[in-house]
Amino acid sequence: MKRKLLSILMVLLLSLSFVACGESQESDEAVQADATVAEETTAAPTEAPTQEKYPDAISWKNALDHVGEEVTIKGKVVNVFQSTSSSGSPTFINIGRDYPNENRVTALIWEENLSNFDDPNMYLDEVVYVSGIVSVYEGSAQIELTDQSQIEVK
Repeated sequence: MKRKLLSILMVLLLSLSFVACGESQESDEAVQADATVAEETTAAPTEAPTQEKYPDAISWKNALDHVGEEVTIKGKVVNVFQSTSSSGSPTFINIGRDYPNENRVTALIWEENLSNFDDPNMYLDEVVYVSGIVSVYEGSAQIELTDQSQIEVK
């Protein structure tokens, strides 16, 4: 009986020893990680922060708050579509969300102005700045573009 009790006690002591060694190793690793983080955060920045080209640009989400105003809107182009069957063959550049979602901005290029632009498909999946007067068509914000200078990739 004493022998069994002594064996159990030895196993417990050995287990505690291993646990203590593991904690020491883990705490050493934590101290090393903290030192690395401290070095990274105190290092001098290698690049100056980039300035927005259009610091007053508004998010596409807020375009309806600026109806009738000339603004620059910033957002990601999610679809480009030319409707050759519609009168005036408009090209729709949908920003933020795609048609039929009303919560979007559409940059609209009429066929008569299309020759003033490079291929509008180049804007797909790009973040762009679109400048012009915000209007509303069927509940969605819209800006008519007549010249390539009104749309620029970020």
